[in-house]
Amino acid sequence: MKKVIPALVVASTIITSQVIPTLHDSVHAASKVSSVNYVTAKKQISVDGSLKNIATIKHGSKELYSLKDLSTALKITSNLNKKTNSIEYKLVSGKTKTSLQFNFKSNSTLLNNKKFNLSIVNHKGVPFGDAKVFASVFGKEVIKTENSSMLYISSTKLIQADTYETQFIAGGKLLVTGDTEDTLQSYILNPISMKIEKTLPYQDLIVSNNGNNAVFVDDEGIINTIDLKTFKVTKFDKNVEPKTGLIWSGDSKKLFFIEGDKNTTISQLDLASGEFKTLAADKVENKSDLVIVSEAPLKFVYSVTKTATSTVDPETGETTVIDDSTAGQDLWSIDTSVATATAVQLTNTPDNKIYPTVLPSGFISYLSQNTDDENALTKLLVQNPLNNQTMALFNGKQFHILTKTMDGKVLLVQSFASGDQVFELTESGLLKPIFKTNKTINSITATSTTKLAFTYGDDGEEKTAFVNNGKVLYITK
Repeated sequence: MKKVIPALVVASTIITSQVIPTLHDSVHAASKVSSVNYVTAKKQISVDGSLKNIATIKHGSKELYSLKDLSTALKITSNLNKKTNSIEYKLVSGKTKTSLQFNFKSNSTLLNNKKFNLSIVNHKGVPFGDAKVFASVFGKEVIKTENSSMLYISSTKLIQADTYETQFIAGGKLLVTGDTEDTLQSYILNPISMKIEKTLPYQDLIVSNNGNNAVFVDDEGIINTIDLKTFKVTKFDKNVEPKTGLIWSGDSKKLFFIEGDKNTTISQLDLASGEFKTLAADKVENKSDLVIVSEAPLKFVYSVTKTATSTVDPETGETTVIDDSTAGQDLWSIDTSVATATAVQLTNTPDNKIYPTVLPSGFISYLSQNTDDENALTKLLVQNPLNNQTMALFNGKQFHILTKTMDGKVLLVQSFASGDQVFELTESGLLKPIFKTNKTINSITATSTTKLAFTYGDDGEEKTAFVNNGKVLYITK
């Protein structure tokens, strides 16, 4: 697990005063000089995941950073020319050379020998300027944040893609699937340094609980696993029937999935032996959202969708009557450790039941969507599987995601007019705030309540954010 970036630290403050011209006054230095008292303070910023102490001053309402400290932290060379009374900051990357020159006498700034509008103040012979502009000039990424006053800068270009799927893997890294105009692939990303450590030509990967492996089903319907350390791919030959809803066992040694043209069968793959086994093969169609209730004995909860029925005119072949009175989605359960066991229907109501989740208590929880009123609140329901009694929690709140962290904590995402709030649903039934964002969260994944990632944005333009101890960093664009 990567180390956590600590919160903003303000070092000891040193108060100094000096008669120096402001940027505006320096341009007219021949006719005007002003007296300005500056307070300098050391502040920490994050550069590629490492903390750097940078001197700052307050200039009006702006906070300016020492370009001497910044250039050192960002590995930008600086050269003082006493003859011209100027300093040049230079960075060469491949065939690209970027040069920023500041003249102490005229207070003028040139970017690649052209006039450039950057507010720079000469304080005791050290230029201070806008850190975000300075970093951007040299091709550095300034990370947008929420819930943090720290400045985050990355030397690595951010992933620019529709990142519709993000998961944690071992070591606290992220597996991000990105769709661009040219290709669809997955990236292993260090969310602290922002470094892309590996690019993989796969999509729709499902990461194991220990974060060491991932699985995908190829175009032929064959299950493939990939070792996320060696990147070796292993194929497990079987029939080419469709396979959906793959989930890992708790010890990451087995895979469970739904298969068949009509999604009727629940099956198992033992990764060590390569053996496939049918666990349940009743005639109930349209199974989905497979969830493990327990592994000893091996019990599952899953959704079953009933579709509308239609009447077809035998002469014209046209549909004449559509009956959706029995259409809907319900939760079922089955104990596959008993050979003669039959599935048990847990619910029989017309609402949509999304994000079925097993709580630490063993109760089943899900979000209930009203199929008749799209403006109705999405309710959080909890069901006792022993007596099928259901109760609603936190009425009057609009929830839209229910999931679990990799260490077993239950998370809820609640919608507000100003954005989303993420809570932990504690074992005592309380909502514990985790973090807020001004975005609408599309999906969320977490190793714990302190390390999370979420996607947001419109379909086809989704982005990814990383959350570290409540601080939100927008890590793709």
